[in-house]
Amino acid sequence: MRSRIPSPRALVRALCLTGALALGFTSSAQAVAISGLTVSLDASNTANLFDDVGANAEQISSSVAVQSSTATSFVTRYQAGVYTDAGGNGAVNNTTTLNASYTITFNVTNAAGELWRLDLVTSRIGARTAVDDGQGQSAFSLGAVTGFLGGSGMLTSGSLGLGAIANSQQATAVDLAFNQSGAASISGSGNGTVTLRFTFAANAQTIVQGNGANAQGDEAAIRMGIPATLSQFSAGNYPGPGNRTAANDGHFVDLDLLDLGPVPEPDTALMLTFGLGVLAIQGRTRQRRS
Repeated sequence: MRSRIPSPRALVRALCLTGALALGFTSSAQAVAISGLTVSLDASNTANLFDDVGANAEQISSSVAVQSSTATSFVTRYQAGVYTDAGGNGAVNNTTTLNASYTITFNVTNAAGELWRLDLVTSRIGARTAVDDGQGQSAFSLGAVTGFLGGSGMLTSGSLGLGAIANSQQATAVDLAFNQSGAASISGSGNGTVTLRFTFAANAQTIVQGNGANAQGDEAAIRMGIPATLSQFSAGNYPGPGNRTAANDGHFVDLDLLDLGPVPEPDTALMLTFGLGVLAIQGRTRQRRS
């Protein structure tokens, strides 16, 4: 008994089906997920400082934490406060500087050959606040946020950084809010560990005028979520000027993980394209004959 030979059209259809299956047009057996999430201050992050004795006072505070997390998303927050003031005998100009530096590390778990993408939004929110409590001035500056990607994945769009906020010197009370944000995407495949590191500098300066007991500099504060605890210092209070909410200030990273399916294999993609092309030609041929 002779076996039936498949028609060319049937062969092309089988070719297309094989290519489609190989390209992953069926669902993945393993769900993509985030695990092992940690966030920590780096050794280069400025240590907390509290000096409330003498003519010059200053405070630096910072911390970092995971605000929320699921299997495919998380939000982290770096919060800080930079505060300085001067007045009385021995008072001198003083710049208090925070060098912020912290790292987020996590694992992406996915089937071998499966593509994934991380969509993230970074934001830096807070205020530069001065209280005019006599003669003197204040000044503030915020350096650019620099983001570093390590481990698995590559940056495919956007940026992890944010622009600098130029120095602003003031002779009166001010409350200069800032709210910066940017978006980026990171792509990879299979399993891997992703590391995100962020750094920036924040400077608050008190500028003294007068001499002796009359020497005075204005209170200067960069508020990013941690209230000041210096005595006789109100520039770093919450809600304070601008009626701010401490929990809404800081440097935030809001990230979502997406499963993009399997990596197309060149030979399989070519097979599928060829099959679809043949079917299109056959369709046009039938139309001419009809």
